[in-house]
Amino acid sequence: MGLPENWNCFDENGNPKDSFNHYSYGAIVGWLMDCAAGILVNDGKIVIAPQPDQRLGYLHASYDSPYGKITSDWKYEKNRIVYTFEIPANMTATVRLEGCDPETLKAGSYERVVSL
Repeated sequence: MGLPENWNCFDENGNPKDSFNHYSYGAIVGWLMDCAAGILVNDGKIVIAPQPDQRLGYLHASYDSPYGKITSDWKYEKNRIVYTFEIPANMTATVRLEGCDPETLKAGSYERVVSL
């Protein structure tokens, strides 16, 4: 455990007294879901627009939305990026991959490969 912002946040037995749920952790998770995984849900519409970064190497993300589980995965393999998506039943999603035309996909599992 790292140093807390408040030196008085532990009781005499070493147990935390205060929350360690800092905004910064939520901001990181928000960036991972919205940008790196690209999972966006708004007014019943699903958009998957991942922004892969070779420094991460790969990403697996899922979101248990009110419409069902949405997944967005990508990984770098040699000179290509392999994407996999899962769209929940009775839904469609617009998938936007860099360098490709947008696609509207029905419920199901999909794989797309983009050469670098």
